[in-house]
Amino acid sequence: MDIYKHINKVVFLEKRIGHITNYSNLEPFRVDPEDILDIQKAAKKISQFVGLNKYIFIVTVAQLENNIAGHVNLKRGEREVFIEISRDITKSSQSVLATLAHEITHKYIHDRNLFYKKGLIHTYENEIFTDITAVFLGLGKLMLNGCEMGNSKVERRADGIYDVNTLTKVGYLKREELAFVYRLICSMRKVPRREMLNVLSRRALLAIKSTYKHDLDYFNEQFHERSYKDKLLGSLIADIKILKSQLEQINEDLEFIRTRYILKTEEHIKEKNARINTILRDLKCICEADTYDPCLLFLYTINLSKEIQQMQLVVKEDIYNLRNIKSDLNMIRNLY
Repeated sequence: MDIYKHINKVVFLEKRIGHITNYSNLEPFRVDPEDILDIQKAAKKISQFVGLNKYIFIVTVAQLENNIAGHVNLKRGEREVFIEISRDITKSSQSVLATLAHEITHKYIHDRNLFYKKGLIHTYENEIFTDITAVFLGLGKLMLNGCEMGNSKVERRADGIYDVNTLTKVGYLKREELAFVYRLICSMRKVPRREMLNVLSRRALLAIKSTYKHDLDYFNEQFHERSYKDKLLGSLIADIKILKSQLEQINEDLEFIRTRYILKTEEHIKEKNARINTILRDLKCICEADTYDPCLLFLYTINLSKEIQQMQLVVKEDIYNLRNIKSDLNMIRNLY
């Protein structure tokens, strides 16, 4: 169940038609599913409940394709609206009411130009939207009670006789999804619990019960209080301030490291490179001052040994210092 998509559709409806929608729910009522006149009266009652009094709904029963509960003919400029319901649906009065609710909601959306998304590629999304709109208009109980109809029949086959059970769906949302949307809308409208659950079927009540696991996240009574919203915002702002403070502290630490360590280290390395270059130049001069005179070689080497000793002391000291610097850098790198 894509909860946030369902919630966004309810938000869309509240913004568009919340101010003109009756917040009450139409209570399920008796209808003879085999009496077309009674079905006609049911369609009239539902259409008037949602405010489509200007239309005359004409209902017929037909053999529709499998898994098609009903169909409505949507034309502008005509007062008569034709609805076909599947002959299979007429086995259940609850499913007849759910089918009428769904198809009449299609007309409501068409009449109000309330389409959620336009285009054939959004057909399924718009059918979901139709189910949610039906609940929003107060037809949630009809949809919940009749959204699924179980059928059983006996089939004779070559290898024996079988009991075949099938499930016919009205609308596109599963019963548990309808229950979530129904309870969400009742909660936002502060519909009393007794009124919300009244005249629901056993399966519908079980579906409502399945939403209890979402109580804290989606049905918290505190969501009605502006102070709770302010509290949530305040909590987030407080965390942002803490984060910002920590970032500023890290920036200060980085600046300290940069000025007191990195810049000094870079200067130190620059100084060592300069000293190495000086030593290399001195060595080059020494090499160029070579002689074939044994006595001069002896004397030069005396001086050279002293100079090299001095140079080696400097180089070894630098090696030691650089090891310490490298150790510090490795420690910093290991932090990441």
